Amino acid sequence: MINLYQFSERVKGYLIAALKLVDAVSGFRGDLRRGAARATSMYLEIIAGEARIAANSTRDKRFLTISSMIQEASNLVGSGMHEQARRVLSEALSLTTTACAEGYEKLSQLNIR
Repeated sequence: MINLYQFSERVKGYLIAALKLVDAVSGFRGDLRRGAARATSMYLEIIAGEARIAANSTRDKRFLTISSMIQEASNLVGSGMHEQARRVLSEALSLTTTACAEGYEKLSQLNIR
């Protein structure tokens, strides 16, 4: 349970930062936008890897779904579809938050916080 909570908190924080990056990319133009999109996609790939590590460590398959969603968002950012990427990342954040809340609840029941 501690692993579930810790990994979900970590991925949740990364996703919040990723959403801010996607928003920022939308504000750039030309070469700057292409570079920002490339850097954001690379960051998203790192987060997807973290979600896969979380899946392996916790055996919680939701992290595999989250990883797939993040990879989809990375592809969308690369294609210039920032609003769609934001929507997918928001869904991944929601799923991550659910996992986090469940982990916290179980830790609370065991009186471990």
